[in-house]
Amino acid sequence: MFRHLDYDIDKNKYRDLFYNSIQKYGQWHWSNVRDQRLWWYQLFIKDDHPLKKEMLPVEEDLNILGMNNYPRFSYQFPNTTLPHHLDEDEMVSININLLDTTPVIHLNHEPYPYEAALIDVGHVMHGVESDPNERLILKFCLRHPLSEVEDRLNDVGLIINYCN
Repeated sequence: MFRHLDYDIDKNKYRDLFYNSIQKYGQWHWSNVRDQRLWWYQLFIKDDHPLKKEMLPVEEDLNILGMNNYPRFSYQFPNTTLPHHLDEDEMVSININLLDTTPVIHLNHEPYPYEAALIDVGHVMHGVESDPNERLILKFCLRHPLSEVEDRLNDVGLIINYCN
């Protein structure tokens, strides 16, 4: 399940937060264990993280404040892939693009371009196929039923009705 969201974020502000904080708080992830190629970098924002206060206005806008929510920035280098997988804990994700190029996520190997989207990453196989553009996403990972998150987003008029 994939829903486009009608949400605009101050991309410059959140992009700068990421770039100014990644060396201090971020961590690398590996593309595969055998060859140890670096392919993405992320910055997790737990409740006690110094950047948590910067996430609160976005959480309020999205109507997810107070939910079991784990914000993170996710950066992926150009021309890299993220193998198709299911996320743990049956979570759902709100993904917000922070760059000027449009990211594409593949759900069951079908492409879905987006600026902001609600994605059922815990029940739908998803991944990122090779793309010449870098990706920087602000992600809110929620461990709540999809219907509850969808209702909250719909209550504040953020779900666009024309999507798949």
